Parts: sequence; structure tokens; C-alpha cells
Amino acid sequence: MMRAILIDPALRSEAGHHLKLSVELSKAANSMGHKPVWIVHKNLDPRLVPDFVQFIPAFSSGIYERQMGLFGRALRPVVGERRYLRSTFAERAWEIQLRRKFPTPLLNGDRCLELVDALRSQKLVKNDHLIVHSAEPQTVDMLGTWAAGQPKGELPAIHVRTCWSTPNMPFANYGGGFAHVLARLASASRLLTISAETPAGAQRLAKETGLHVDVSPHLVDDATLRLQPRALSSGALVVGWLGEPRSEKGLRILPDIIRAVQDAKPERPIKFLLQCGGRNSRKARDLDAQLAEFGEAVEKLDVAVSQDVYLNALNRCDILLLPYDPDVYPPERGSGAVVEALLTAKPIVATAGTYAASLITAGNGCVGTDATSLANGLLRIGADYEVYLGGALQMRDHARKTHDRIKTYSQLIGRTAEDELSTRRNALGVETS
Repeated sequence: MMRAILIDPALRSEAGHHLKLSVELSKAANSMGHKPVWIVHKNLDPRLVPDFVQFIPAFSSGIYERQMGLFGRALRPVVGERRYLRSTFAERAWEIQLRRKFPTPLLNGDRCLELVDALRSQKLVKNDHLIVHSAEPQTVDMLGTWAAGQPKGELPAIHVRTCWSTPNMPFANYGGGFAHVLARLASASRLLTISAETPAGAQRLAKETGLHVDVSPHLVDDATLRLQPRALSSGALVVGWLGEPRSEKGLRILPDIIRAVQDAKPERPIKFLLQCGGRNSRKARDLDAQLAEFGEAVEKLDVAVSQDVYLNALNRCDILLLPYDPDVYPPERGSGAVVEALLTAKPIVATAGTYAASLITAGNGCVGTDATSLANGLLRIGADYEVYLGGALQMRDHARKTHDRIKTYSQLIGRTAEDELSTRRNALGVETS
């Protein structure tokens, strides 16, 4: 049986996109008769792993952390796992350069050693597929280091997909940058495919690398989403601002947007459901103080919630607000939230110059540039909600095709449309000519 081996050091909890995307790709692989295998963080709760997935807890750190260098690894047996080992004794540039000239495990970072051990345990064959669905320079370099030490003709196919662009990629300059480590991996690979989450991302990466780059969009399990909008009454419309409450997602201008909407006193009331509660930090306390003036117009959902609680919150929303900073979320960087909005037929308000804004038409949402124009977009949708809902329903039908699980997985591993059609027919028991 062909194996689809997903490599993701950042997969350690339900937070972010990592678990959702891994599950969806694994469901597609399983439905095509491929065996899904996860090489992920050691702290991932096994209860989050589907029963048809082979679980290999391998990594002691994630992609948003620096690898531990030679001196850090030497000290770890003495002092134990300590955070300062990844800062004070993080892998140095000279270690990266030296190991490329003199390949030896002694010079590998700790996460690289963990990956090599995990891959060795799988006794890989040419028929296997290694998939990195959220690639950044450190993991690609680790994979290149491993591949360079293997017989090239016996290597499995390798598929690298990124959901970032150079300006906002974690550790973008590591090892000479993403384009450099990709070129190194390409030279060591028997078969390598590269893809990006968005068309703009694929175009930019192809220009930077000179390599062919496909588009592999984000996936959401639409079976868990309520695909029909909830019945509306004369009650308030609910605007959702969901997901990790990071500054680049509009945290700074959020109170100004709410204030502008409330000051306009819309005929149909608008309330806000914000996923920003349950944290005790200076930034969280400052936001709480600003939101207090809005009283019952704002409901706060805790940041750390289960997937079921999150989906219930999403289903309560009538409009999704995505005021992302275009400098950090340029068109190359995708958004799971906008995919969820499309698949659940929710009108969208987003910042110009972002991927979310590129998916808005005159019928399914509004685009703004600052707090005032974003608030005006919410007010326009609220005043004519049924019309915008109709546009969102049309976009939903298109999104179902674009974000199809098997289609996306097939593109990611380089299968053709004919392969995909044959697989679907076989799954349905239909004879192929």
C-alpha cells in the first residue's frame, strides 16, 4: 500500500490550521487507498489523531522555534529540556554551512536528527509520498539534508507546499532563504513537486525559485460545517472575528470598527462575537478595557476552545470580519477563515490587498482599507443582508469545487485529473473504460 507520510513539527494541538489540514489530507489519502502516516510533535494528544492514521510522535519543537545547535544538544542531557537552549544555543549559520560541506549528524540541529530517525524507522520505498503541507525553510532544509544522504534512485516522491510568502514566512532567511533550500532539496530529490496555497503565492514562489509551482488550496471539512445559513428573524446580525487574536489580524483597529458600527445605529442591530477571551496578558487586558464600552453588543469567546465549540461559534455568525493587515497577510498568504466563510455562505468584510479580499465579489461582501470603511461594509451588508446572502450562496457552490478534498490531495501529490476520476469511480464501484 502506498503511504502518504505527512511531516509537520508544528502539529501539537488543535490550534491553527495544522490539525485541520492534516486531517483533511489524510481523509483524502485514505479514501484513495493510501495509508496516512503523521510524523509530528511529541506533545500531540493521540486522541486528536484519526484511527486510520499511523501516529509517529517525533519532534520536540515546532517550526515557529529555532533548532537547537551543537552546543545546545551537548548541554541538554545535563540541564534537561530548557527554553534558553533554543535561544542562547540555537543552531548557528556556520553550523548550517559547515554541514553542507561536511555532512555529518554531529552538525545537524535537534529537529533534523529527530526527522532522520523518524524517516529511518519507516523503511521508505519509492512508492511512498513525503508531504510537507506547511513548509518553511527549516523543515525543507532538514528534508534536503536527509535526502542528500540517501540513494537518489530509491527516494520516495517529495511534495512541498507552503502557506506563506517570503515576507511573512517563519525564519524566512534560514539557510539562505526558502528559494535556496528548495533548490538544494530539488537537486537531491528523485521526484519533487512544489505548491503554494494561493495563485499569488504560486506565482511569486515560481519567480523566486525558477521552479514549477502549483496551487494547492486550504481544506476545511465541510461535513462539520452547516452549509445552509441560519434562518434570520428580526433579531441582531452576528459578526464573527474568529481564530487566533493576533495583531496582524486586525486586533488594533477592531474596537474602532465596532464603535463606528454602533455609532451608526443601524436599523437591524449588529452584534459581535470575538474569539479573544480567556487570556491574561497586557494586550488582552488592554483589549478588554476597550471592549467594555460596548456592553452586550460584544460577546467574547475564549481563544483556547475545542473544535466543536469553535464550529458552534462559526455557525452562529451571519457575517465574517477579516480586517487583516495586508503587509503581513498579502495576497500570497491564504486564510482558513475565508474558506470557512465561503463554504458556509457567509458574507465577508475584508481588508483590500489580502487573499480574502480577492475572493469578494460585489455580491458576497465588501472590501475596506481602514476601520471606517470596514465598518461601512458591515453596515451595507446589514442593510441589505438577503441580497449579500444570495451572493454568498453562489460563491459557496464554486468554493465546494475549488476546495474539494480529493481534488486538492491529487494536485498536491502530482496525480492527474484522470487518476482522480478513476479513483472516484472505483470508490463508487463504477467500471472504468
